[in-house]
Amino acid sequence: MLKIRRLEKEDIPFVLSMAKDFQENSLFKNCGFEEDKVRQIILKCIDPTKPYFMMVGEQDGSILGAFCGQISEYFFSTKRIATDLAIYVNPEDRRFTLKFLNKAIAEFEKWSKEWGAIEVCIAPSSGTYSPSFEKYLKKKNYNKIGFIAKKGI
Repeated sequence: MLKIRRLEKEDIPFVLSMAKDFQENSLFKNCGFEEDKVRQIILKCIDPTKPYFMMVGEQDGSILGAFCGQISEYFFSTKRIATDLAIYVNPEDRRFTLKFLNKAIAEFEKWSKEWGAIEVCIAPSSGTYSPSFEKYLKKKNYNKIGFIAKKGI
């Protein structure tokens, strides 16, 4: 049975492996992977005094997916916004995606409100367009506000 819960220290090796898989199989494949940097972000997600968040989906001792987000201030004010950093479900476990996202996003919204955010922004930027994910977010009352453009230099 799928258990959706906050990140624990024992999950770090699983999440690091998923982060590397995400990076290697997305538009970010040429950007490099710094394991220590990713580990530091993951550790911030465990620390309740840091504005970082992570939920994982676990089944039979294995982590199937992770949702990572953070709180930051807008550059033009002291108001806060919550943004996702990464959303990933192992390719072989994608049948659990809907259940995982329902719980992870609901918990992220609740956590964001507790941290004083006035809005949540989920912005897929891996280069994999998913009409079903867009439709899912619309059903959750998220508004499409534009697009992301990227150019290598």
